[in-house]
Amino acid sequence: MIAEKSNIYSKLDKIQNLPAIPEVMFDAIKTIKTEPGKVLKLAEIIGKDQGLVTKILSVANSPLYGLLRKVTNLEFAIMVMGSNDLENIITAISLSNSFNKKSAANFDDKIYWKHSMSVGLVAKDICRNLGFIDISGEAFVGGMLHDIGIQLFVKYFPDEYKLVFDNNNSEDPFLQKEIEMLGMSHQDMGSYLLNKWELPTSLIQCIENHHFPLLPDKTNELVAVVHLADYVVNKYCTAKGVWDNDIKLDKSIISLLDFANDEHLDNFITDYSEVIADTVSAISF
Repeated sequence: MIAEKSNIYSKLDKIQNLPAIPEVMFDAIKTIKTEPGKVLKLAEIIGKDQGLVTKILSVANSPLYGLLRKVTNLEFAIMVMGSNDLENIITAISLSNSFNKKSAANFDDKIYWKHSMSVGLVAKDICRNLGFIDISGEAFVGGMLHDIGIQLFVKYFPDEYKLVFDNNNSEDPFLQKEIEMLGMSHQDMGSYLLNKWELPTSLIQCIENHHFPLLPDKTNELVAVVHLADYVVNKYCTAKGVWDNDIKLDKSIISLLDFANDEHLDNFITDYSEVIADTVSAISF
């Protein structure tokens, strides 16, 4: 039986334990803003969540992050990252970490994390390379969270989502199969959660439109960057989430992101072919 979007939303509205924004995120960001330079205090706060610590170090040691030496401890990472980057990294990782791990058929948590973190890093790097420095922080967060709707499906609708995996085939895009079987896509599901968290509209649009960045009245550079990063990571990453196997590049982003032509965009994408593998291998858990 195919579900309707209204039924899924109704079920979500009745769930009492939807993920809340983790306290460690609030505490860490407050310390960054009010007590800059208090490295040991910030490390103590972040250290309460070892998963957060590990992922922060993974980001710091990524080839795309660009540090010139290996970061082996949290205190050093805090010192070299800078407050803006650190705040964005803590935000993105903490929000994704708000889900307790739960196994579901055909869902690999490690593949999900490697993909999400890689898209965040590539999105930030794309902004640097294209001159969109002012949105690079948001691009990292949007890239990290773009598939968070998958986590909602897996946690709260595991049986229904298993049907999507079981009925997936190469003829129909996975996103279309989600809509057919569940009444909504992981884009819709992720947008629902970010609205609950009252996050900025720009981030919600990243999640809601990362497969189709140029829908009417939704056009902006941030969504286009996350879409391009998602495509690049899926093109060159061997550890792919099945939900993105059929992602298509929207060439309309050429004008939006100021590429000269198709060839310019294709060469830009090709330049990531080697660094993606190194980035994914550097991500640990």
